[in-house]
Amino acid sequence: MIFFHNPKTAGRSAIEMLGFVEDPNPKFIHMTATDARNRIFQEEWGRYYSFAFVRNPWERMVSLYHYHQTLDYGLFQGFNVSHQLARQYEFNEWLTINTQNRAKSAWFGVPQTVWTDSVSQVYRFEKFEENWRAICERFDLTFDPIHKNSTSHGQFRDYYASQRELDMVAEIDAETIKTFDYTI
Repeated sequence: MIFFHNPKTAGRSAIEMLGFVEDPNPKFIHMTATDARNRIFQEEWGRYYSFAFVRNPWERMVSLYHYHQTLDYGLFQGFNVSHQLARQYEFNEWLTINTQNRAKSAWFGVPQTVWTDSVSQVYRFEKFEENWRAICERFDLTFDPIHKNSTSHGQFRDYYASQRELDMVAEIDAETIKTFDYTI
């Protein structure tokens, strides 16, 4: 079994529920399916069951913004530019800055498909517990939901000031929106 941790899709919860020990080296925490297939597994890729979660791109962006503001994220990433931008700017300004500049917040502008390309199964974050139960049954694991790194925020729709901001996110994650029929 190979789990790909798409940021802000309950990945830390999944890692803990699977009993995996997370590598403290952050470069491996969010390795993409594309990188794993091409660099590590190559011919063996088809022998493994691999899975990832996707999330409504507009909701995921709000969650990413709030997570980058947290002290936990700041400590984990050494108070990097991602942390500073999220703490310094309101959501729509943060979104615009990240869209227009080369120096971007971590994971900003990366479509979710890099974590889902060629995996055996892609699940929706919005049905996490239902999907997690199916994974547990498939691998004879105990179903014991855990929630990690969740951020508290209101309705994601309330964060977007105009159609322009909604379109920015739609452009970044167009394939995920189309494939999983996400709407605002």
